[in-house]
Amino acid sequence: MTAKRKKSSSGLFSAIADFLRGAAYVKSGCAEFYGDKGCWKFAILPMVMVLAVYIAMFLLLLYLPDRIAPSVDAWIAELPKWLSWIGTLFKVLWYAAGTVVFVIVLGTMTSALYETFGGLFFDPMVERHERRLLGTMPNNSFVRMTKICLGSMFFALGTLWYMLLLMLLWLFLPVVGQIVLVVCLGYRTGISYLISPASVRGITVGRLRETAADNRAAVLGFGVCSYLLFLIPFATLIVLPGVVLGGAQLFDKELDRQDH
Repeated sequence: MTAKRKKSSSGLFSAIADFLRGAAYVKSGCAEFYGDKGCWKFAILPMVMVLAVYIAMFLLLLYLPDRIAPSVDAWIAELPKWLSWIGTLFKVLWYAAGTVVFVIVLGTMTSALYETFGGLFFDPMVERHERRLLGTMPNNSFVRMTKICLGSMFFALGTLWYMLLLMLLWLFLPVVGQIVLVVCLGYRTGISYLISPASVRGITVGRLRETAADNRAAVLGFGVCSYLLFLIPFATLIVLPGVVLGGAQLFDKELDRQDH
């Protein structure tokens, strides 16, 4: 029994260490990006796009309450006086839930936009990073790269679908729902930023997911850290390029050696 407990404890500590090591790649990726001016040119257009998404979402957040408020006020006015407190509580919960949902949607949308379109801008930056490491770039066929691109797009759509399902869990299961949402979306976020360096080597999304499963704690640490940072308004503008390079570092040092 004691031996089993020691083994279980050792496995837990090992998983925590892997999680923290994976999270550290976000910091090292940011250090690489901001320490290498040659990378900056690749981030200009994506950052402008992210800023445009932020502005559009904030305008939407300001617009929707004004459209919905009259209907809510009319419903509250029809309540008996002794139930007026329900109307006040509803308003508070409505705005609080709306703000939280907005932040979660914005964070997930940022990752999904990267998975779908970010490759047009950040892939050259990742290729530059990989060229320094590999010396020569592998020659992948057009068919294989098309398969990888389609796999990436379907993975992004899957992430959005998971977000919708997990939002329902978040609404009806306090605490547990939030933890499950962050863990699940965080893990998928981690994988999404491994797709670009994996594609350089011709590795499909399906094969990447199998490889990531062998180092789940590190990928989870990287993804959860990235996802939580994306939930901070405007933090994405600062950390997104670093997360991209951090994903490349994580793949090179943790996953690439397992795929051979």
